[in-house]
Amino acid sequence: METGSVDHLLEQVVLESLGNYLYLSKLKDKVGLVTQWGAPSWLVLQRLMTRGEATAAELASARHVSEPYMQRLLKPLREAGLVSSTDEAYTLTVSGQQALDKLQQVFEQSLHGYAGEFDAHELATTLKVLAKLREVIASDQSF
Repeated sequence: METGSVDHLLEQVVLESLGNYLYLSKLKDKVGLVTQWGAPSWLVLQRLMTRGEATAAELASARHVSEPYMQRLLKPLREAGLVSSTDEAYTLTVSGQQALDKLQQVFEQSLHGYAGEFDAHELATTLKVLAKLREVIASDQSF
């Protein structure tokens, strides 16, 4: 593994992430994960599955996005019947749970062959670094 300054390593992480994005896009097409909802919407559904319910502000805070952006994500999910809302909070519907179950099946079937290439510590560390990078970039007011 190449070592160097934090700036250089961060640059390498970003470049690797961009390169992996291209391959992940190809994988998405290969396994049929092309949907009208993007990854941010699926992450919102997963969050509602684990939390039970959440306000738009709570969902926005968890994803480090603005509340208006979160409202734009939630609107088509609500219209499709994947989430329901009250004045207080959003919840996952049965249809939303079924959609997540189907997505999970596709992931398990398509990514199972790659699991042996990694250990849990590597994946947990990678996830933590990528989440922190997303948070730092999202907090940059120049974007």
